[in-house]
Amino acid sequence: MTYNIVLGNPFKMKYRWQELCDETIKLFKPSVKKGNKIRVFSTMTNPGVLPTDAIVYVIPNQDFSLVARHFGMWDEARELGVTYPGRPSACEVYRDTEIEGEHMPPSMLAKVIWHEVGHNKAQMGIRAFHRQDGLRVDRLTRHDQLTKSNSSFMATYLVKDVPQWTGGFFE
Repeated sequence: MTYNIVLGNPFKMKYRWQELCDETIKLFKPSVKKGNKIRVFSTMTNPGVLPTDAIVYVIPNQDFSLVARHFGMWDEARELGVTYPGRPSACEVYRDTEIEGEHMPPSMLAKVIWHEVGHNKAQMGIRAFHRQDGLRVDRLTRHDQLTKSNSSFMATYLVKDVPQWTGGFFE
């Protein structure tokens, strides 16, 4: 089985997409059971997704929010991203957020993607999801690292069927 993490780029932004995909794969790979695969790719159009896939919209910042606007989640939108853990589920991350005085590099954005996919696939809101360490903390920093418990958690939920919202693509 191949699990797809789709990085939606509806605003057709230039970015180091291949580096972001590679960094994201590194974080998910420990959660993929033997014989299965993880694939991460970016797209500007709706790719059509399977129930085991996850879409993360990568957008400039909160001002361009698709998820918070569509699902009425302005209060939940944090400086790094937001997830609507419903059915369909939807999540977005903000590329232009500054972390410790710098724009977000691919290695940090990959951590935020992992975090939001965790909310998405586990169908967990803020309180339930953030009671852990590593990449499941309330406020991610560049110093937070993937832990064994994070990988075990993601292994449990990555395989779950969660319908994804595809309404964030313009084409």
